[in-house]
Amino acid sequence: MMMGWYDGDHMGGFGPVMWMFMLVFWVALIALIVFLVVKLLPAGSGPRSTQSSGAVRETPEQILDRMFATGEIDEETYRSRRSALSEMRGEGQTREPR
Repeated sequence: MMMGWYDGDHMGGFGPVMWMFMLVFWVALIALIVFLVVKLLPAGSGPRSTQSSGAVRETPEQILDRMFATGEIDEETYRSRRSALSEMRGEGQTREPR
């Protein structure tokens, strides 16, 4: 019989370190999975979506007005897109920017 071949510590004193590493690893892995699920799912898919709560959606004209007001587009782009919208809807005269 081999005496002393098993002293109860296979890790050579690194047992607590390995347990801590394993704990940190699993916490990080679960956090990564939760982060990816939150980022990859569409924002409007939950029950607290603004579309399902009865919020009014912006019309294309309102979006265009907002983009012009915030400086995202210039006046020439605003007028051309505005006229394209009115042609699509069969309207006559377009509104001037405010």
